Amino acid sequence: MNAHLNIFNNYREDYNNPLENNLTRAFIITLKNEPNLLRDFMYLISNEMVWDEIFVSIQDKNKDVGGFKRIIGLALTSEDIPQKAIDQIAAHGSTTPIPDFLIYNGSTLIVGEVKKHSENPIAQLKNQLNYMISNSESEEEPAVVQYQALSWTVILTKLIIPHINYNQRSVLKPLWALNFKEYIATHYTDWLPVPTLDKIDFKTETDSVTNTLIEKRLYSIQSLTRFGTPQYWVGGRITLPLNFGWATEAHVILTRHHNKNLVQVTIWPADTKAQGHRIFSRSLDWVKSTELDTPYGKFKLDINPYIKFSHVMGRWIGAINFYNDFQAMGKAFHNQKNFERYCRSWDRSEWPKLTKMFDDDFSKDFEWRDELGWDDKFEHSGRNFVFISMGFECNTFIPFEEFQKAEKSDPSGKQAAALLETNIESFQKLVNQ
Repeated sequence: MNAHLNIFNNYREDYNNPLENNLTRAFIITLKNEPNLLRDFMYLISNEMVWDEIFVSIQDKNKDVGGFKRIIGLALTSEDIPQKAIDQIAAHGSTTPIPDFLIYNGSTLIVGEVKKHSENPIAQLKNQLNYMISNSESEEEPAVVQYQALSWTVILTKLIIPHINYNQRSVLKPLWALNFKEYIATHYTDWLPVPTLDKIDFKTETDSVTNTLIEKRLYSIQSLTRFGTPQYWVGGRITLPLNFGWATEAHVILTRHHNKNLVQVTIWPADTKAQGHRIFSRSLDWVKSTELDTPYGKFKLDINPYIKFSHVMGRWIGAINFYNDFQAMGKAFHNQKNFERYCRSWDRSEWPKLTKMFDDDFSKDFEWRDELGWDDKFEHSGRNFVFISMGFECNTFIPFEEFQKAEKSDPSGKQAAALLETNIESFQKLVNQ
């Protein structure tokens, strides 16, 4: 759906920091305009099947709570709050509090407090109910007061999405619920329950909700492998930790390659000099491979040599990459002799010697200075030294449909994890042999 056609998207709202009041408004308008969804909500909260008229309102500070048999204080937030924690929290807040929303019929009143993050609103909610009860004009016995907390993920999983799925094929589609789900998908993607990959269409656009859901599911699948929980790095990169001696991480992403939907697994053997010692001291026949043979079949393998230039603490500055037409040149260049010649720290005084070595070793067609950005990053910079290592960017391409098949046969994710794990282990075996 075009985001501008969504009922709840306000042109004046900052998409990166949506207003909390707009979230409340979107949710209550959705319930108000879909009566069956509103009844389902009442049942979810009160466990009562309600058939009489239900009323909804937003920020109504004048509602008299007298006459209700039950009053339920409901906190909606991004994380679950255990009932034990709710019971231990005391009332606190403004002297004239205003509830975010009210939902009620003749006997039950739900007083709601909405948070768009993990902030705990229970103290504020209890303060609101105390204020409303103390200002009631009714002389009847006070109603039974209960407190609950639900995460927005639960609201989506148990209420919104089942309602959409049930009514999807009806003549009158659940327009309001669909728009609310898309509004959540735009502003609060983390709240959406993550489906298995067999239920998601492939999409690589990084700003799409679908791509976000696939990446979240891939993260879960990676966590099920023997390599452990993926690690977050500066810049948002997530990698699987490896302990191969010659490589320390694997990067799993979605990609389109030769018009195919693929999961790309990237490993960088010999990215540092220490790793390089473990690679260049053995046979490099594996570098000639174009396919990776695994128990799940053969997958395309693309090996691109590179020369890495780094500074203090191994901080990356740039690289000479041997892609496409120059891939064969890079594979021939990456040998033990050149590893010993090039891989070390080079002081600025030695740079003329270094550049002459590159000029002599590479063909004139290969403009290594432009590829690296030598003039800007080194020659005309304030740097006094550079550290060089020689590595390989190794990409294995697994058809996305293979992960979908694994997910369909085993929704737990374990079979998909086995597919990924076996792929990495097969590459390890290829290099080690």
